[in-house]
Amino acid sequence: MPDKTELLSKLDEIEAEMKSIGFWSDNPPDLQTGIARGEIKSFQDAPSFELWLQSIFLPNAKQAVSTENLPRQSQVGLMAMRQYDYHSSVPKAHRLTELLFQFDKLACPHSQ
Repeated sequence: MPDKTELLSKLDEIEAEMKSIGFWSDNPPDLQTGIARGEIKSFQDAPSFELWLQSIFLPNAKQAVSTENLPRQSQVGLMAMRQYDYHSSVPKAHRLTELLFQFDKLACPHSQ
């Protein structure tokens, strides 16, 4: 199991970066209910990638770290790269993308 403290710290860093670049919503929709109903199956079904990160990824990742139930593989960095630097570049999201790739490496060091 990767270091819990380091993983939780990285997730806090991701959240802080989202807030600093304006990608954080003060009143996000309840996407967890959408997951439970089967309406949201991936980040593509969410209203935006940012809302998915905030409402689905971060809470689920924190829970997985806390319960030591991390997936075998994480590709959130790659998803961010496709979102923010594929068809057109979103420069303010570059640091966020970098942090998400760092999380992937910390969470699943053997899958890289």
